[in-house]
Amino acid sequence: MEDKMDLFSKLKNELPRLIFEVLAGLYLRYLQVYKKFDACLDQIAHPQKRILLRNIVESLIGRIQELKFEMVNVEQSDFQYLYNYAMELGHSITDLELVPPRYILNDRYDNLQERDALLEKYAEKRESILIRKRAMKAAQAPSHSAEEMALRMERSRQAWLYVSGLIKSRKDTLKNREAHKKFTGSYSAAHIDAALRIQAFWKAAKTGKLTRNLRRKELQVLNVVPSDSNHTLEHEATIEAIKEERRELQRRNQKQYEEQQGVIKEQLKDTETPGIVNHIETQIRQWFLEYRDATGSFPDFPSVEDGGSASLLEKKNPQEIAAELDKLRLEREKAEAEAAEEARLAAEGKGKDKKGKGKGKDGKDKNGGKDDKKKKEKEDKKKKGASKDKDKKGKGKKKGKDKEDLGWKPLIPQSAFIPTMHESMIIYHDFWERRDDKANLSQEFDSDIVRAEKRKELKDELRVEVDESMRKEVDYLKLSIDGQKPKKKKKKKKGKKKGKKKKEKDLTPNRTLESIFEELAMNNILQSYPQVQMKDYWGSVRFIGEQLCEANYDFDKPLMPQAEEIRNALVHYCILPTVSITVREKVPPVKSLLLAGPPHNGKHMLADAVCTALGATKFQLDLNYFKSMYKGKAGITMLLHLIRKLGRVFQPSVIVIDHAEYLFSKKAPKTFKSEYKAIKKDLHKYIKKMPLEDRIFILGITSSPTECTPKGASGFFNKIIPVPLPDYHARVVILNNTLERQTGLNFLAMDQFLIPTVAKITQGATSTQLIDMAKAVVKLAHPPLRGAGDQELDATLDKRIINLDNFVSLTTELKMFAGKPLDQYEAWYAKLPINKERRLVLEDKLGINDPPDKNKKKGGSTKKKK
Repeated sequence: MEDKMDLFSKLKNELPRLIFEVLAGLYLRYLQVYKKFDACLDQIAHPQKRILLRNIVESLIGRIQELKFEMVNVEQSDFQYLYNYAMELGHSITDLELVPPRYILNDRYDNLQERDALLEKYAEKRESILIRKRAMKAAQAPSHSAEEMALRMERSRQAWLYVSGLIKSRKDTLKNREAHKKFTGSYSAAHIDAALRIQAFWKAAKTGKLTRNLRRKELQVLNVVPSDSNHTLEHEATIEAIKEERRELQRRNQKQYEEQQGVIKEQLKDTETPGIVNHIETQIRQWFLEYRDATGSFPDFPSVEDGGSASLLEKKNPQEIAAELDKLRLEREKAEAEAAEEARLAAEGKGKDKKGKGKGKDGKDKNGGKDDKKKKEKEDKKKKGASKDKDKKGKGKKKGKDKEDLGWKPLIPQSAFIPTMHESMIIYHDFWERRDDKANLSQEFDSDIVRAEKRKELKDELRVEVDESMRKEVDYLKLSIDGQKPKKKKKKKKGKKKGKKKKEKDLTPNRTLESIFEELAMNNILQSYPQVQMKDYWGSVRFIGEQLCEANYDFDKPLMPQAEEIRNALVHYCILPTVSITVREKVPPVKSLLLAGPPHNGKHMLADAVCTALGATKFQLDLNYFKSMYKGKAGITMLLHLIRKLGRVFQPSVIVIDHAEYLFSKKAPKTFKSEYKAIKKDLHKYIKKMPLEDRIFILGITSSPTECTPKGASGFFNKIIPVPLPDYHARVVILNNTLERQTGLNFLAMDQFLIPTVAKITQGATSTQLIDMAKAVVKLAHPPLRGAGDQELDATLDKRIINLDNFVSLTTELKMFAGKPLDQYEAWYAKLPINKERRLVLEDKLGINDPPDKNKKKGGSTKKKK
């Protein structure tokens, strides 16, 4: 018995790992397929092929989301470490990066350009108003006389001329000092000997440096050593230019396709309308005659709600219609034969009594069989009761098994996207694969396909009119031939539809969208944002994350994610659920997310990267900007209503809440306390009842998450993503990439001591501080040339100034985020509900069976306090 229990516990501990391996393998395979289809959709120019490819890409996105949520359900963690599984499948670390779909921006290129132009226009208007206000303030200040102003300007000009003359004379003396020394005296033998030695030493050093450079270039050609520079190669620039040309051709073809659809439909309406109407009428009349032949009467014409004649003639093939008519004919013949038989028996005096109360010879059927019916009903009830008891017992057993087994239950038992993928592949194989498209070099739309689609649309529109006339015709035939009067249709009572949510009340019914857009843009709520790519959030990659998670199971502080894991989580939770409505309908979307981390650590940059990837409309909620415009509960309610109303039109939209900790903190500023309470109540209600059609995402940012309770934050935001300080390897990457972007040189390859040393001494610095420090050092290396272009600055870059001394001098000015604040931040993150669940999963995975106690139920540590 003990051996069986040990085997059962081993299987129970191994089951999550085996399930996760299967899910990870599927996730990686779908991820690679998605990347290939996304690249294909980005470059293909045929508008009708793009429709099919887009359906496949959206299905792949939905399937990836399903697998992601299943892995989160198994691991109880938002971050998965799949490097080991990727190595087994032959993938590299770059293959794990989840890229946002590119068609979101390409398909809305013109709309985004118009929106950005409007935002720039209102930004300039806002700046001009600010300048005007400043001028008015300056005019109200005590003015000086014209003579005093002229005297001040003249004195400042003379002072500048005097200082510039001194600087110029100083430079001239420094330049000519060495030239004067050469001619002030003769050189002695000792001087000549020293000069020869210096010359020999210099030549040897120069030759050695040249040899090392040649050796390094040889290794770079063999790809043994990384390149020193980051200059874009000519062939890479050419490839990018070709891709942009393809996108431009794609936009032209799409515009032509949309314009010609209306033209082709009008042509078909003018030429084919009589033939289509005649064909539909002939079909319906033929059905009338065949139905009358089969049943002896004219049919009831289907109503508009039931689909009209299309429900009978379009959705069924001729064989199915003929089979139904044959069935009706047989039923009619059978009924007629039964009626004839009953008439014959009645004539012979052996028929039943008209009321159905005839008695048999033995007196058994006195009640017309009512007793038998009652007995049958009782027996049926007994059988149903017995089956219910069995079901209850079975359910009880299942519950008991679940308590013992603790087996894995999938969140989504059956994928909703695999059938769509199969259908798309069948359409491709049956239609596009065998289609000869060699002559269509410009990849314009196929007019035959458009004509067939529009012909079907025109037929559906005309069928409604034809159905109305044929409905009157069949009523006339019933009246004239069969003598039947048309039945009066009873109006169906409109009952309340279950599950239908009430629409939000429009507080501004008389306002136009242009006026709302202008108001929010002028108040700096509707903002433009810098175009930041998700890959620009630099950091290191963790190769042994799974092993580190298992090693740190006994600590109260969970493992913090790295840059790549944060990027992937944001793509999964912020970008992919907002891509399309079809994905939102089939996979429960994440509607809100909180970025929590130390100040100046890239949280606003990540928010801008999310908006850039989506091409989203960004609404910034910061009460410091609009405290005078929207005061109190009524003002905040109106503001959020305007944001939602405009956000639904310019979808997708992102609402960024700055200082999100004030929504849950008692330390919120007293001047804004009521406003933050109103924001929390209104948005929390909206998140719960958000329709799937609203592609609006709520993104919170907090630099002091310890001020809010983990329970309150996790109750409001669906997901909480920590943005921790960069570790040593992340600091190396950030410093090197910043210097490389500013100078075009790879300093880590040139000097393997400088950047690692600077990364070591900047422990506790944030990513923004490191980037600013690297830029400041590069600025020191450039001479102060006025009006010089970037090429001149690069040419005059003094690499010797980018040294350890300058970095150390700038490091002393940094404010490190370490000590108690860092410990409080990590402890706050450990108290989140998902991290408590993660701890229990790790304990089960490692086979640690601690006795249950209060601390463990709460997710805390089981260690005894001293």
